[in-house]
Amino acid sequence: MSTFNIRQGALGLVIGLAGHGIAFLFGFLAGQLVEPSQGGGFEDIAAVALIFLGVEALLGVAAVIATVMLARRGKRDLGFGVLAGWLVGVIGVLVLLRA
Repeated sequence: MSTFNIRQGALGLVIGLAGHGIAFLFGFLAGQLVEPSQGGGFEDIAAVALIFLGVEALLGVAAVIATVMLARRGKRDLGFGVLAGWLVGVIGVLVLLRA
């Protein structure tokens, strides 16, 4: 059994965290593109929330799939780094939302 490669794990961590930046970007763009109705509706906020949470869910599924595929190919360091990066990002988002 090989030892854990810190560089590969750190690269996976950065890749996993980078996905959250993409989710924030898409949420921001949704907020800019959608305008609330005349009655003062919350369509813009709803669009931000829906897009952000949808992208986060897709990233979570992609992180799990990538982890399994990379682990099967012998690159478990990179795979577990991706999953750990996504999980750290989710925890960070939850902490930010709670504050």
